[in-house]
Amino acid sequence: MESLTETSGYSLSLSEDGRLVICRVLQPVTVELAVAFAQDMDRLAAESGADRFLTDARGAPNVSRPAQNYNYAHVDMAAMGLRRCVRAAILADPWDRSHEFVETTCQNAGYNMRVFYNEDEAMDWLRDDARR
Repeated sequence: MESLTETSGYSLSLSEDGRLVICRVLQPVTVELAVAFAQDMDRLAAESGADRFLTDARGAPNVSRPAQNYNYAHVDMAAMGLRRCVRAAILADPWDRSHEFVETTCQNAGYNMRVFYNEDEAMDWLRDDARR
């Protein structure tokens, strides 16, 4: 998979089948960084027809405060017009629980997002049309 977009904070690519937008986060996750890569992922999905997102945050813990994460899920994502029908996974290191509050707040805001600690499990969930 060739990187289509690369900044100092993340890189984006498409899966070989074009159905999955992959974001590799290259530094600790702040709300500002999450807004930037979410907008770029959504733009790339709209251009390519992709309907699944994988944010690979291994080595990139979430360093935002809970209130910032809550506002991201309930205010920022809605303001960006992000579709709630997209299936999105965050892949984190097995010892990194810093993304779990984001999962909870995003689900409570109506987004289909889950955190995974195993890449195969994340990919199975993203690719299995029978699962939600």
